[in-house]
Amino acid sequence: MPDIEESPGTNSKAPSKLTVYPASIVKNHGANDVGIYFPDAYIPSGTLDLLVYFHGLPTPCGGSNSDTIRDIWRSSTFPLREMVNKSKKNVVLVAPRLNLDGGLKLDMGADDFLSKVVGFIAARVTKDPFKWHGAEPTDDQKSDPVMHIRNLVLAAHSGGGSPMLKMAQELKASKLAKVRECWGFDSMYGSPSAWVDWAAAGGKYFLFWTAEGANDSKKYGSNVTTMRGILAKANGGAGSNATKDPDASRASLAAPNVVITYAPRPTDAAKGFMPPGGGRTFKSSTENHCDVPTTYWGDMMGSF
Repeated sequence: MPDIEESPGTNSKAPSKLTVYPASIVKNHGANDVGIYFPDAYIPSGTLDLLVYFHGLPTPCGGSNSDTIRDIWRSSTFPLREMVNKSKKNVVLVAPRLNLDGGLKLDMGADDFLSKVVGFIAARVTKDPFKWHGAEPTDDQKSDPVMHIRNLVLAAHSGGGSPMLKMAQELKASKLAKVRECWGFDSMYGSPSAWVDWAAAGGKYFLFWTAEGANDSKKYGSNVTTMRGILAKANGGAGSNATKDPDASRASLAAPNVVITYAPRPTDAAKGFMPPGGGRTFKSSTENHCDVPTTYWGDMMGSF
């Protein structure tokens, strides 16, 4: 199966500038298993701002378990390419088709996946409509890739939160890229404590959640409550209380890096990113699990 490419010139409904579905990036995930979108504002250079999106289960949002990334991106529920293009940001959007067997999984190491994606991008942008000739390496860079990740953001909807956390954890020790932010669109799965650990190490985590966030809403809500409970211990400071409760010290490091927003009432957000930034809040609201990504995607593109 060859690469599949879409642009307004080949498909009137395709967003500008170019979408490519490589023949294969992830082994055993089927043909054209990853979507790569280049918006109008993208200008090739030796550095790359990358936004990697992990989808959730297709069926709760009107899709089918046989849907490809191409199907997901063409659906009216997830016009993510169009929203990236509207942001006018110089960023490339990447979305792998996850394995649905036994939970949503990438089945590939983070470094390996990103290396293949960046290598594909670097080769593709040497051709139309970009015709990039590459960066001229210095003597001590001749063995390095011609393109490097500058800013990496991970985003996930619903069950995509588990592979997002896995990639964020794997990249903590990576020389290839460090994750700048994680955007959780109703995706609080896995261990709340693991997200606190990740934020305590300096990663910034946004969570937008609804009561529809999972088949087991009670358990899902408990995950959110657990995370907020851990973070609340930061209010006690890192002094004598931290000695009695090790969570207090961890929470004091994590809390400034976490924003938890209840999507139906965004004014109830836990602001996070405390002074000097002063926090970050959102005005848009939704009670619909499937609408959470598009409700906040435009605001979050301001991170680039």
